[in-house]
Amino acid sequence: MEAPSLDLIAPRLAPEEQIVWRHAPPPRDIIRSQFGILIFLLVFLAFFLVWTGMQVNTLLHGSAGPNFNVFALIMTVIGCGFITMTLNWLWPVLQIIRTASSTQYALTNRRFLSVSTLGMIEYAPALFARMEANEKLGILSFDWGERRTRKRVYETFRESLHGLEQPAALAALIRTTFGLQS
Repeated sequence: MEAPSLDLIAPRLAPEEQIVWRHAPPPRDIIRSQFGILIFLLVFLAFFLVWTGMQVNTLLHGSAGPNFNVFALIMTVIGCGFITMTLNWLWPVLQIIRTASSTQYALTNRRFLSVSTLGMIEYAPALFARMEANEKLGILSFDWGERRTRKRVYETFRESLHGLEQPAALAALIRTTFGLQS
């Protein structure tokens, strides 16, 4: 394993804190983890751009009568709402892809850090009480808890680390470092 540069991690360490493990995941692994949602959102955005463009064209050049123009105006407003909503969903995915090359993980004797040029996410040891390693995809899922939707509440993993070479070994190291039960 090639050791990543500590320039993003070292300034964020407390005086007594020591790095136990660190890793810079390959950018392609992080991008691959976002690929499905990215394609879906781009297709969704393209559909609503075309739809809204057709409605605007009808408003500008249509002569189907006043009732049809009101309908086209309503559909234009709805299309703009869907475009805005899709861009709102797309922005975080693009940010993850943009920072993929600077993402670094570090396990210290006190906490787990995920650092990129956008900032730092600090994970407390308690979030790793239940973990699931997927060796095939190189993913370690953790932070078991409730996730809510409008209709139901269900238990699931709420966080995950992507681009890991040996997620099961990392899970074992986290358990050992933080003194967690298997």
